Amino acid sequence: MKSKCRTTQFSTWLMVFGLFVSTLGCLADGNPAQATSGETVEAVSQAEALYLKGFEQQKSGKASEAVELYKQALQIDPKHVESHWELGWSYYAQTEWALAVGAWEQVKALDPSRDQLDVYLKEVRENLALEERMAALGVQATDPASISEIQALTEPKTDADGRRVVQVVSVGHIVMGTDYPPSSPRLPPNDGATLFDGCKALLRNADVAFGNLAVPVSDRGYTAKKVNNKTIFAFRAPARYINLLADAGLDVVNAANNHIFDFGATAYEDTLAGLDRVGVAHTGRVGEVYVRDVHGISVAVVSMTQPYRKFFQTHHDVEAAAELVASIANQHDVVVVGFHGGSEFNATHTPRKPEYMGGEYRGEPYRLSHALIDAGADLVVGFGPHLPRAMEYYKGRLISYSLGNFVTYGPFNLRGASGLSIALEVNFYEDGEVASAVAHPFILRPRGIPQPDPELGALKHLRWVSSVDFPESAPNISDAGLITP
Repeated sequence: MKSKCRTTQFSTWLMVFGLFVSTLGCLADGNPAQATSGETVEAVSQAEALYLKGFEQQKSGKASEAVELYKQALQIDPKHVESHWELGWSYYAQTEWALAVGAWEQVKALDPSRDQLDVYLKEVRENLALEERMAALGVQATDPASISEIQALTEPKTDADGRRVVQVVSVGHIVMGTDYPPSSPRLPPNDGATLFDGCKALLRNADVAFGNLAVPVSDRGYTAKKVNNKTIFAFRAPARYINLLADAGLDVVNAANNHIFDFGATAYEDTLAGLDRVGVAHTGRVGEVYVRDVHGISVAVVSMTQPYRKFFQTHHDVEAAAELVASIANQHDVVVVGFHGGSEFNATHTPRKPEYMGGEYRGEPYRLSHALIDAGADLVVGFGPHLPRAMEYYKGRLISYSLGNFVTYGPFNLRGASGLSIALEVNFYEDGEVASAVAHPFILRPRGIPQPDPELGALKHLRWVSSVDFPESAPNISDAGLITP
């Protein structure tokens, strides 16, 4: 939540006190206005009490409840500026951009000098305009025009018995450095040219290489975040770095997550345009499906996240997400689903219940993943936690609850398991059955450059966390990384 300092609360209470003193004076003088003054004091007090209750709900991540309390406060006192201000932030949390604009325009009328108000108004207006442009595109999963069909350039692959297979390699978070804040940019050596050297051969050889792009790639935009590089981060990689993704061998990226909008609508659209320009596909918007024909085997990739934007494909409605996957599975041989969800900050284990990050609901990765497999997914990979989470086999299909960081150059915690990474290779037969699966272990060298790990740290971690979280379904993982039921 982006709420700022609440210095006006004190001034509001001073105003209440002043009105109270004034009312006492009127009573002493026998002034006929005394009833009106008393009503004013009571109204301000009631509005302030409702506002404070709303703010507590908002801090707990309950934006809908907060909205109702702020509205009640404004019915009593339409000029209660803090209620208008926080009402805007509650609408912001719900991505109700038009309503946020309306709330903050009221703030502008009542308190035009409010710190950074014009910045926030500009941001929500841009988000509203972008949402309207996305709606105008009308992307639908069943619309063939929205599906990118690209013939794989790699040589046909077969298993030991000569049966055709398609190879999918999935990796985790990709942040190729950040030029923000300008006073302390974190950009990689050699202008990023060597960032992917440790994994380039693996990605280029894959029929489909898939990762989570967690940074806007642009030279434009602005951020309203108060970055401290400890708990609040804003990332933006230079526009020229878009070429690094194509050079690395990535075919498709998830471009729907909590950081892709760090620099607003302009940088987001620059990122999508850049990906289109260099031939790296993107998923994450509603109805956006990437399809690749690999020597006669049709592979579909779709991704989903929290509803940060209305045009993002969300997984919060598990049943709806499963229906989407079922419709895709009816048309394609192999279906890969990526989801951005789950808690962060040392959230090593995968609970079998809803997950939260602070007050933000981050979905139910366990229930979601099983539902997606039931619906026809052949591989489910998680993004969100910044460390590798457990893997399990479910109905013969593989689930990875988090692949962790991959290329994360910048102000990231790389201690312990956060500095370990997995590149997950899965080879499929044309019916979606897993022919073989391999976990390629990487270690992130300062400040987040992946290199093959001869100590096999990620494999050891993966064995342990999988056996603890899913003792009934954890895979066997050999020292060569071979994953078997």
